[in-house]
Amino acid sequence: MVNLKINNLTKVYNDKTVLNNISFEVNDGEFLSILGPSGCGKTTLLKILIGIESPTSGEIIKNEKDITNLDPSKRGMGIVFQNYALFPNMNVLDNVMYALNLKLKNKDKAKKEAMKVLNVVNMDEHINKYPHELSGGMMQRVAIALSLIFQPKVLIMDEATTALDVVTQTQILNEIMELEKTMKVARIMITHDMSVVSSTCKHVVVMYAGRIMESGKVEDVLVNPKHPYTKALLNSVPQINKINSRATIKGDLPSPANLPSGCKFHTRCPFAMEKCKTCAPPEKGVTHKVRCFIYD
Repeated sequence: MVNLKINNLTKVYNDKTVLNNISFEVNDGEFLSILGPSGCGKTTLLKILIGIESPTSGEIIKNEKDITNLDPSKRGMGIVFQNYALFPNMNVLDNVMYALNLKLKNKDKAKKEAMKVLNVVNMDEHINKYPHELSGGMMQRVAIALSLIFQPKVLIMDEATTALDVVTQTQILNEIMELEKTMKVARIMITHDMSVVSSTCKHVVVMYAGRIMESGKVEDVLVNPKHPYTKALLNSVPQINKINSRATIKGDLPSPANLPSGCKFHTRCPFAMEKCKTCAPPEKGVTHKVRCFIYD
């Protein structure tokens, strides 16, 4: 069983706040998506979760234990990046065995464990192939195998299927969902792909300019969005049954070096009020949460 709580994570670089009081929770077998545009703070959040960066404030609690400052190798988290990062001079088996050899110091045990995870991701028949001989889907399966070698309880995916074609993407996501059932892994998926969120996740967190604007169950947030940014984001997705249905969000995403005061979305929001320019709206709601003065 796993319970992961993110409490008020904030990250400041040179007096510029790139993450502002980020809080959410994910439990055993749950699939949570962090949705937002490039530059909203998703990657910084990921780095803090896996331990390669430290937050300025806030905490990460896993199974009631504070792991905020714990070594990355001891956090029990696996990560699948968008870029596969395989050693080009090693075949599939050697790529997966590399990290295992460092830990187990026993080649036979390392091979046994490597074959186990490669079998799980249906790559056991391709162990002698080199990265240049693999398709994008095969490369991603190896990357998933690498994330599973130390039996993580939390799997973090960073735009992990973005570069794949739709058919391969669907296959990979279906395999991951099966893994989550059999291995009881909680998943945090960082993405900007709305279709992936709606088809594979139970909960969603919508970020903008370093803040969570809206969060809740996928069916609540995507079917009944409350925040103007979430609504605009959904309206920007083209609909197959409507011609010229794709809308755009006016203006540009603000730079973390020059964020507006008040609500960070007010410069682009069609419903902005005067107080939106100076005051940050508090979070409202219990299971479906939103930060917007419209609901005062």
